[in-house]
Amino acid sequence: MASVSSRLSALCAKIQGLAEPGTDEALRRVSMACICVAMHDLGKAAMPSSSRSTTRTTTRKRKSLTPITLSQFVDDECMLGEGDSGFVSRFHDRTTGKTLAVKALFPLPYEEEGSEDDMATFNLRVLREACFMAACRGHPSLVRLHAVCIEPDTDRYCLAMEHVGPTLDDVNGQRRRNGVPFREHEVRRIIRQVLSGAKAMHDRGIVHRNIVSENVLVAACGDVVKIGGFGQATCVSETVDPCENTLWDNSAPEVLFKGQGACQSVLLDSWSIGCLMAELLTGYPLFMYAKLNVIFRVLGSPDKGDLEDIKPQDLDRAEAVVREWRARQQVWKKLRFGNRLRREVPRKVLSDDGFEVLRGLVALNPKKRLTADAALQLPWFANDDNAPATTSVLRPRPFRWLLIAGVPALLFLVGFCLLWRHQIQLI
Repeated sequence: MASVSSRLSALCAKIQGLAEPGTDEALRRVSMACICVAMHDLGKAAMPSSSRSTTRTTTRKRKSLTPITLSQFVDDECMLGEGDSGFVSRFHDRTTGKTLAVKALFPLPYEEEGSEDDMATFNLRVLREACFMAACRGHPSLVRLHAVCIEPDTDRYCLAMEHVGPTLDDVNGQRRRNGVPFREHEVRRIIRQVLSGAKAMHDRGIVHRNIVSENVLVAACGDVVKIGGFGQATCVSETVDPCENTLWDNSAPEVLFKGQGACQSVLLDSWSIGCLMAELLTGYPLFMYAKLNVIFRVLGSPDKGDLEDIKPQDLDRAEAVVREWRARQQVWKKLRFGNRLRREVPRKVLSDDGFEVLRGLVALNPKKRLTADAALQLPWFANDDNAPATTSVLRPRPFRWLLIAGVPALLFLVGFCLLWRHQIQLI
């Protein structure tokens, strides 16, 4: 996948250059058309060799991903979802009758003035996301791009994608309301697919950076999940990050510490997947807010070696933040400095093999964190997804019955002795 990675990196650099204010509009239009042609070639290169022949005969004959008009599709007037960056609606292809999901981005504040530069910047954002989806084409755990479309009234670009189903956040919320949380073997099936999709992205030099339940889609049968929402994705080789000052829902400690190169590391996705895994098991987010003190409360505070591996921009300031947090804990005497992850995800919901995966994905030190490929090699994923875990979820307690029967008997004996003593004193 080295060819895919290098092509994608070149396209991202080209888009970044075209987004600079003052670029000649005619040159920009020609370059955007060239990007669409290159994006088509990128998608073909990303497809597995076994799938290229069948795809060539089943898809419509389009020589490139040149934007097509949105009027080719029929709007069902059904909104599938809305997020921070845009909304998704359901459409039908007039030619094939296929159901599609069309994503339209929200303009950024500086793009609302209506100038040519603002319109071009908006469309280049859409093309950038389309490039990442084209580079991931062919993997079953990643949402597939169908076409880049133009809205007739506004000339803005949008993305036509395969229609999958509801988000994992919606499914998890519904199950939580019905009192039917995800069981361990169901979580294993979901996380296996998410890790597989993340590994495919990482092999292509892509970091998603926002793998949360809102960006994981569930197929109608409930057994298949796909990663979508590539708006925050980046290449590991990018030197200029358009989302440099962005914080995501599950921001890793190195992002909060502003570590060097943290925003282009594939380990960010490992952290996000670990947070997603814990959320499915417990029904609530592992870290409620993207704050260091919330992370320290669960995983403990980093030592000097951990901070050196995180590589914050200001090491002295980072050490001061850790010392301040530890001082507050000593004053309040509420929390200890150690790792409390097992208390948040107890054995009744996750076996020891599963906890090994979770602990490795949300390791505080990025150098000790599992990659997606390494996590898939652990024993937990050797189990059958359709059956409960083979390992014991609860720690065996052979003397449990002694505690259940012995405590009431002891209380009865103490009470009898006190009553007998009281009667003797009366006599």
